[in-house]
Amino acid sequence: IRKLTDGFLLITAVAFMGIAYNFQDDLKYCISPTSAFQGHAVWHSCMAIGVGFFYLFLRQERRIQGDGGLTWKERTGSG
Repeated sequence: IRKLTDGFLLITAVAFMGIAYNFQDDLKYCISPTSAFQGHAVWHSCMAIGVGFFYLFLRQERRIQGDGGLTWKERTGSG
């Protein structure tokens, strides 16, 4: 991890996915079907946010060391 932003994005993604993991049990957090607070909805929301932060972490392009300093796009000619 090169930049402080990289660590923030990865830790945030893992944190939201960890929160979602704790809410995956509907019997524990689903108070009643008519309740405004639904654990399964929290699970979906936290997983979506976590996956979004993980995507932001992965999309940051890096220079490939030992390959003349080319990026993946420059090396493969894609994009």
